[in-house]
Formats: sequence, structure tokens, C-alpha cells
Amino acid sequence: MRSCFLYKGEGISWKILLIQCRKTVHKQKPLGEEHPDTLNTLSNIAIAQYDVGRHDDAHVTVSRCLPLALKNGIEDVAANCVELYLL
Repeated sequence: MRSCFLYKGEGISWKILLIQCRKTVHKQKPLGEEHPDTLNTLSNIAIAQYDVGRHDDAHVTVSRCLPLALKNGIEDVAANCVELYLL
């Protein structure tokens, strides 16, 4: 499965990207909220939200994702969240 982040810069509308990411999150719910794939998708949604100017939504998403990524030792997702949080 392609990460939502990989779509960045490929000419796909951000609105379509957000819809695709949300569908991916709904598909991943059976994996659980703390599953690495679910957290990776959640951090990608935060990136997309930030990139389209929805900064408040991005910070809410990061606030949900970061503690779970740190708790489960998913360093790349935690790093993405921290980077967004500092913007």
C-alpha cells in the first residue's frame, strides 16, 4: 500500500488525497489505533491537512498520533509528528 505522503507533488488534488487517506484509515481500523500502519496514515493525514492550510486540524491530528507513536516506539511517525508540531 502506498503511503499518502508519497502522493505529494504528483499532481493529485489535496482534496482527493484527504479523501483517499480517510478511506485508508477506515480500512485500517481493524488493525487498531496503535498499529504502525494506522499511525503512519494518521501522520500523513496531518501532513496533508497542514499543506492545505488546515493548521488547527493538523495539530489536533498530531496531538492524537504523537503519544501513540512514542508509546509504541514508532520513531519515523513520531519524527513526522514532531516536525509538524514545530511548524
